Amino acid sequence: MARRRRRRGELRGRRRARARVAAPAAFQQVVVNLSYLAITSMTNAFGTAVVAGAGAATKANTLAGMPVWSAGQAVSAAAARCEGAGDRRRALAYARAGLAVSVGATALVVLLVQASAPQVIGLFADDPDAMAAGVLYLRACCSANSLAYAAMYALDSFAQATGAPRLAAVNALLDAVVVRVGLAALLVPALGYPGVFAAQALSPALPCVVGAAYLRRYARGARPGAGAGERAAS
Repeated sequence: MARRRRRRGELRGRRRARARVAAPAAFQQVVVNLSYLAITSMTNAFGTAVVAGAGAATKANTLAGMPVWSAGQAVSAAAARCEGAGDRRRALAYARAGLAVSVGATALVVLLVQASAPQVIGLFADDPDAMAAGVLYLRACCSANSLAYAAMYALDSFAQATGAPRLAAVNALLDAVVVRVGLAALLVPALGYPGVFAAQALSPALPCVVGAAYLRRYARGARPGAGAGERAAS
């Protein structure tokens, strides 16, 4: 009887642990998808040429994001394994290596896209107005901001892997709602559809700063001389 109760207690503990990770991750996905729904709705108000151009540019931008997502998944898996083994210094090394790979690979892709933006859009659209809107999208949303996005994604993956999934969820809220949708709503009346692109371009900046602050705090706790209290706080 006592063994059965203990077993039930262990199962409840595991469910709670899974929920602490799964609930913020699910919230993050819901927030991101709803924000893109709102952005699509705003873009649709400017006519078929802008919609076609933005759609074509989004395809290219998605290809540019593939190295970012791959590096983020690698950081998450490696850092989680190290965190579980109590090797925080190695987890930190994986985070820094993944961050460098993600930003470096994205920089190469951005250079290629910026050098051939009209040709890239021409693969998906041939209307001059649609091509103009698509090239503007790539100039704004597949440029320096992509480096911030690459860093943000790697840092959020690291936070999720090292016991801070709620931080990643808060970052998603900042990125998707506060900056992307909120700033777009402010800029569109003054700038028109370029305001939507500008808001998307600026959206990773604030979450990137938050993620970098978490990494720095984690690094302090991973130092050999860090005390137990500092490790717990990080």
